[in-house]
Amino acid sequence: MSIFQQLYQFIPPSLRNRYAFTIGLFVLWLVAFDSNTLWSQWQLRQNVKAMEEQKAHYKEQIADVEKSLQDLLHNDATKERFARENYLMKRPDEDIFVIATE
Repeated sequence: MSIFQQLYQFIPPSLRNRYAFTIGLFVLWLVAFDSNTLWSQWQLRQNVKAMEEQKAHYKEQIADVEKSLQDLLHNDATKERFARENYLMKRPDEDIFVIATE
């Protein structure tokens, strides 16, 4: 008895069918060797989920910035605070001390 016959006897009868064998090879090809394997599809889904979370985060940030922009454009006290903090502007009778930290 040759080694191929021994292997053939080892295979369950339901898998000896050539159609089942062909379908099994096809599934193996899809799972392991194709460019769109299950692993790559799973990784792509994870990337999409991460990007959707980033999208939601950036939408929240955009909403916050738009709110602060509207506040800055329409509120004089906010304009003055922004100018003092970012451009070191002062009133004529004031002195500014800048403390640099490293």
